[in-house]
Amino acid sequence: MVMEKNRKVLLFISFMIIMIVMGASDSLRGLFGMVFQEHFHLTNTQVSMIITVSYLGNLVFLFFGGYFLDTFPKKKVFLAVLGIWMTGALLFLLTESYVFLLAGMFLCMGASTLLNTTINILVPVVYAASPGLIVNVLFFVQGIGTSGSQNVIGRYSADFSSWKTVNLLLFLLAIGGAIIFSINELPQIK
Repeated sequence: MVMEKNRKVLLFISFMIIMIVMGASDSLRGLFGMVFQEHFHLTNTQVSMIITVSYLGNLVFLFFGGYFLDTFPKKKVFLAVLGIWMTGALLFLLTESYVFLLAGMFLCMGASTLLNTTINILVPVVYAASPGLIVNVLFFVQGIGTSGSQNVIGRYSADFSSWKTVNLLLFLLAIGGAIIFSINELPQIK
């Protein structure tokens, strides 16, 4: 019984970390829009392409995500999608190219949306007694990540190096959330 409770607490912590990271990550494109424009010498159309590609990522990941969630073990899908998000974050960290920025936005925003969907599916399985409350708390935490990042990171979003620093911090947090999630078993999902 204690082991079961500890597992649920650790899973909740991993979900919270990941939701904070996804909330902060989702808000970055708006915060750094002017930095991108200056760093890459972008036109307004090229800046708007960043948003367009982000939403295209959402559409593609949601379209195919349901199939993967229904076909493969949800834990593996969750970790794979988190790995895709991390790949996008690595593109931000390791490259200085507008094209790779677009590719990273596609991966990060698409993966973020599918991670939210997967958490919505996993919560009722792990927290059968109060899934609505847990989902609401997790999305509240994501809102803290979104609004908190707007407030805090917005003060320091002066140049491209701050973009990389923020993404490094989010990447490290995501690794922590992934480790906590991966060492805990999920109940069998029927």
